[in-house]
Amino acid sequence: MANDKIIVALDYPNEGAALELVRKCDGRPVKFKIGKELFTNAGPDIVSKIIDLGGYVFLDLKYNDISNTVKGAAKAAANLGVDLFNMHASAGFEKMKAAKEGVTEVASKEPFREPRVIAVTCLTDMDEHDLKLIGVNETPAEYAARLANLAKHAGMDGVVCSPKELPIMRYILGDDATLVTPGIRPRWSEANEQKRITTPADAIANGATMLVIGRPITGHEDPAKAIDLIADEILAAMPRYNSNVLNQDDRTKLDDYLKQRNMELAAYMKLRGRQQSCS
Repeated sequence: MANDKIIVALDYPNEGAALELVRKCDGRPVKFKIGKELFTNAGPDIVSKIIDLGGYVFLDLKYNDISNTVKGAAKAAANLGVDLFNMHASAGFEKMKAAKEGVTEVASKEPFREPRVIAVTCLTDMDEHDLKLIGVNETPAEYAARLANLAKHAGMDGVVCSPKELPIMRYILGDDATLVTPGIRPRWSEANEQKRITTPADAIANGATMLVIGRPITGHEDPAKAIDLIADEILAAMPRYNSNVLNQDDRTKLDDYLKQRNMELAAYMKLRGRQQSCS
């Protein structure tokens, strides 16, 4: 079904407005994204209330902390029953591993499906100038590739990335990875604050697993109808799923880039091994 590829962004400041939107979706089997503002104002109970209404939850809190804290947060998210949640890949290799360990620990004790843990690469409103200001001398695509490769080796289930970086992410992470892309605007909607956007049909052709869509649904007079329109666009694009693959020159360049990154990771692992053996 095309609906299961849609994640509705519940960018609301309070529980009442968010739950009203969930009800207006009229049972469409979509996922609902709970971000920092809604979670902070409504608390963890908002997750169970959405699940009780038949919804699936993407907990978008982008964890980034020391390993023990990230692991504890991951266990808490798993216990809430979310379908997937995320963390910043820039938190580092050990933190991503800790998140997966936390989820696995909960799943070993509770009879339920493990939530997918996906890593945030480069935020979609960041361009090359933004990255330079924080000391990253790479393009958004290069930086996203670096972080995606690290996430893969840390055991993440997928990544959040810009739609235009999807072919790179699919090449790096493989066919089974969950690729979630924001910055999506259907053809009948206008772009807002995000600098790198594309349509649902183009995102599907680029290899997206799920599309995060906010205002075109939440701002529509009939959210259920908006979902149906987007689902139709996705369904029509499915024959072209993952058809926009990298050409041979781009694959060769990316392979060379990843080889260097993997050498850096191997050196890091060797150093960590020595440090642990001396502790």
